[in-house]
Amino acid sequence: MPMNQPRDSYVVGIDPGLTGAVAFLQPSSGALRVFDMPTYKIRGRNRIIVPTLRKCFDSHLRIEHVFIEDVHSLPRDAGRAAFAFGRALGVVEGVIGGLALPMTPVTPQKWKRDMQVPADKASAIARACQLLPEHVALWTTKRNGGECPTVAAASGRAEAAMIALWGIRHSGLQG
Repeated sequence: MPMNQPRDSYVVGIDPGLTGAVAFLQPSSGALRVFDMPTYKIRGRNRIIVPTLRKCFDSHLRIEHVFIEDVHSLPRDAGRAAFAFGRALGVVEGVIGGLALPMTPVTPQKWKRDMQVPADKASAIARACQLLPEHVALWTTKRNGGECPTVAAASGRAEAAMIALWGIRHSGLQG
């Protein structure tokens, strides 16, 4: 992984769940753009809109590296839910692979421990507010005066941004 990236390059963090998000963080300036995972319903189940996910990457032509949460289903997960989760992760990895972007998976345990992020959603959002205070509105719900429609979406955005920040801090991609 190169240590010196072009000035306008981005590091991407992805929370790959259906309520997850894709965060583009610029190491040199701290600029951040976050996109909710694009989904649609088919037969009552959410699926990722692949072309829309792909377009998220089009507006950020200089992507240095992608860090994706390396998640797995748990034994207590229902079969249908585990399959949907695996499908979502596979779609995201397929888009990244199709774009030939360098990608590093990171377990939630690893990045959350390194960034001191608690497991529950509300505390994770609070930690994102501490780590990236200039971007608080991105993961504050509309009900609380922010831009985010739901707590689940707020958590996805906050976690994607912190995964990108983790990638910058732990990979030598500092701005």
